[in-house]
Amino acid sequence: MKKYLALLILVCIPLSMMSQRKGTVFEKGTFAQALAKAKQENKNVFVDCYTQWCGPCHYMSTDVFPLDSIGNFMNSRFVSIQIDMEHGEGPVLQKKFGVRAYPTFIIFNGNGDEVGRFLGLAVGQEFYTKVNMALKGVKDVNKEVEKLKKKETVKEQVQPEEKDTIYDEGKGVTFEQLSFADALAKAQRENKRIFVDCYTSWCHACLQMAKTTFKDTRVGNFMNNQFINLQINTEKDPDGKMIADKYKLGTFPTFLILNPDGTEYNRIVGRSSVISFCTKVMKAMMGEEDESVKMDRLSEEYFAKMRKERQANLSNTPAVFPATKVKFEKNSDISKALKKAQKLHRPVMVFISNGDWRAKYMFDNIFTDNEAADYLNKTFVNVEADANSVSGDVIITKYNLSETFPAYLIISEDGKMKGCIHGLRKHPDILIESLNDILNYKPQSTY
Repeated sequence: MKKYLALLILVCIPLSMMSQRKGTVFEKGTFAQALAKAKQENKNVFVDCYTQWCGPCHYMSTDVFPLDSIGNFMNSRFVSIQIDMEHGEGPVLQKKFGVRAYPTFIIFNGNGDEVGRFLGLAVGQEFYTKVNMALKGVKDVNKEVEKLKKKETVKEQVQPEEKDTIYDEGKGVTFEQLSFADALAKAQRENKRIFVDCYTSWCHACLQMAKTTFKDTRVGNFMNNQFINLQINTEKDPDGKMIADKYKLGTFPTFLILNPDGTEYNRIVGRSSVISFCTKVMKAMMGEEDESVKMDRLSEEYFAKMRKERQANLSNTPAVFPATKVKFEKNSDISKALKKAQKLHRPVMVFISNGDWRAKYMFDNIFTDNEAADYLNKTFVNVEADANSVSGDVIITKYNLSETFPAYLIISEDGKMKGCIHGLRKHPDILIESLNDILNYKPQSTY
């Protein structure tokens, strides 16, 4: 397992070095052209099926495929092509290939017959392993790789010195019982940085960190000497909302490392075991970006790019959507819908579409279904909004929605956002279940 983790770390090359690398060569033409070239050169075709909103897809493009080692491996074996599954020939190929998750990597021979495929982020040795398994025709590559990982884990567990044992001797991390302002003052007096465990009462991973990693004596010795340590419940503590807003927290647990003046030095996201956590903190102190944070940043950057492109071409006239059995209010008129919702004591459901094939599927197959229509008409005041129109963009901006469509935004009758889900819902019961999850959601306290 250590060897496996080392390989993962080795491939995390700074982006500034990427421009100097040759890496994997991706063809610019169509899938058919890639097949023709592969047949001519007696190679297979490697297809990277991606979407613009997919963080792991962008990570593969910026941090994995540009590596010389990956390029040397790929270029000698494949004619490689990247296909956006939501644009150009992508939607047609998405259906033809049966792609349901991103990224999906598919290998074809020169005749267009699928040899194998695998899903998801893969770096270092794992990428080579998955490609070779796919070339051998392994039916479920991801499942087989997980089996290999479990075998490695078993080997690790039989060596007592390598276990992630928690040494709970009452000498774990000491979290100060201070306000944020007082913690800043103490940090300035002692010339220390501040470590803030930002958690919520419903976050199971947060609870596990408190029960295990933060109780470990080694972690305590490491953290107590380095930082002024705080734990802040972002929902209930007096400084919680301020911290969440100031540092734009959206994922929990998030661990902030702050300078004595309160400016952010670095952050770590997600639950970690003792050794992994200490390693992440040391890397963070050296200025290295946490992998989870990096993935989130890449996604945010591409979402921002997509939003900018969409907003540059907004229409003053919303698109006309087809008639369905669902009674939709027209023209994205939220104020009118809210008045009706208040009168009926119902929430508002806003279906936001950019007019792609997913929206067409929803209109043709779901909103014409008796079960779905009956549920939506009885439960909500329904509004349809065109994401590519000015009025639709007002809703997207007001509720800070991501650039993933279609979107199903639920607004309470007082105008507050209750939740939002995104993407295609293939069956009426799936849509109903998803919307009910938002309506019935109640945070469960774990602290």
